Amino acid sequence: MTRINSFEDGINSLEEDLYIRAINEFRIEFENNVLYYLVNHLLSKKKINSEYLKSEVKYLNKLCERYYIKKIKLKINSEKENRIVDEILILIKRAKKAIDYSYLDIADFYYKQSNYFTKLKLNKNFSIILKDILVNYNHNIPKKISKAPKEEIISKNKSFSGENFKEFKSKIYQNFSKALKISIDKFFLKIYDYLIETDLKEINSPKMYFLKKDFVKIGKKYSKLKYNVKIRNKIPKNIKDCFLDEVAANLFRVKEIFIYND
Repeated sequence: MTRINSFEDGINSLEEDLYIRAINEFRIEFENNVLYYLVNHLLSKKKINSEYLKSEVKYLNKLCERYYIKKIKLKINSEKENRIVDEILILIKRAKKAIDYSYLDIADFYYKQSNYFTKLKLNKNFSIILKDILVNYNHNIPKKISKAPKEEIISKNKSFSGENFKEFKSKIYQNFSKALKISIDKFFLKIYDYLIETDLKEINSPKMYFLKKDFVKIGKKYSKLKYNVKIRNKIPKNIKDCFLDEVAANLFRVKEIFIYND
């Protein structure tokens, strides 16, 4: 159920709501996994070896501020690797890049479909995140997004709840990568549910067409009903097709996060 099984109520048509909401929910879940598995581990350390951590501390501390977690303050030796932490950071870099590029595409799509895009109702928090990413990449900011306020950071030193995380430390990479793979599956399942629910008889989208084998695979994995809509390798004919083509582009990005790891 693409509308019911979501963090937010749908406020647009099914296709445009799916486009915006699916990537936003993936980002939120990804950020929480980063905090739960990696940041929590780092907060338990006073010093650590890692070739990649120093370049990612700024991003990790921004997440800490966003979710009211204590910032990471530890000594980092960049001359030596920490295989587990560095492998997690490689996955984080790939996932973050996939998310950022998906958000950047939203702005590009705005310029391609500006007359229609102005009708979209965007969640305030989503607009804030989108504007922040556009600024970071020196991207043109659509008028619809330009009035979004800057992300407000409230400094609070909250730590995680008193749960025992010791069992994760020996398998921290396995647990993080498993959680990330589940998030990717959820992303695909949201689109799969749409394909079951839609009243459309056909979808014209080359990008969606080349994901058909992935949809079959995810459908079998989770015992899903078969969808009836025909997906054709043709140029999008209408705005619904255009939105779904953009959704498929995002699926390709998250699918490739593990391309070098499996």
